[in-house]
Amino acid sequence: MNHKHDLRKTRLTFIEVDDYSLSDIIKNGGAATGKGNSKGERLDYDFEYCIVNECEVRLLNGEPIVTKGIFFPEDFEMFVGYAKRNEHRPNVTTTLQHSDFEALKQNIQKALKLGKENAKK
Repeated sequence: MNHKHDLRKTRLTFIEVDDYSLSDIIKNGGAATGKGNSKGERLDYDFEYCIVNECEVRLLNGEPIVTKGIFFPEDFEMFVGYAKRNEHRPNVTTTLQHSDFEALKQNIQKALKLGKENAKK
């Protein structure tokens, strides 16, 4: 598809917190005490995407990335949908439990690798 890209950018920030379980919260009388496994990490990304229908251009910090089929829709493609509906969100901060944060880091690495491979085609 030949078209002029209509790019939008969302600044994504993911902040790691301790894992916790609902049963632990109940045992502690409603207090959310974590398991102490967070490293306090933070990930910041500029996610750019074309909002022209059927265009798959996606960039993370300027690098090509594959987002469909890698992430849950709410992680990345959700922002493309918002922008297409004139509800662009320029900055989003999300906290993730340690185990989810680690999974996200791994998925981002896989998605960037796929993005590089696809860009070579």
